[in-house]
Amino acid sequence: MFKHLLHGRFTLSGSVLAIFQKRETIPIEAFFFPLFLLIYDLMETLPKIYDKKSVALELEAGDHWWCACGLSGHQPMCDGNHKGTGFGPKKFTLAEKQKVWLCNCKNSKNPPFCDGSHKSL
Repeated sequence: MFKHLLHGRFTLSGSVLAIFQKRETIPIEAFFFPLFLLIYDLMETLPKIYDKKSVALELEAGDHWWCACGLSGHQPMCDGNHKGTGFGPKKFTLAEKQKVWLCNCKNSKNPPFCDGSHKSL
């Protein structure tokens, strides 16, 4: 991976540099592949967008568990498919039966409730 950026020139980490030390030129892929890995790693830390619109549900009073990873087969509620992803469900409690708009894009700033963030995705 890239250790740092100096004066607009890339500096390769020791492991990547060792591969190319005996070459006269370094192929352009050597610069882009680490960037690809970094982007891939970042994507793995983001929740999966289930849908780009919210869902309205009439829920009973009590505790509910909203899916924060986007992998549940019973959206928008958690079914345990997050195991091993680093994500966990978001618990929310309703004092009485009411209609709520729950986020399906998993990008709400007020989870589990929709705040319109899906409009900018």
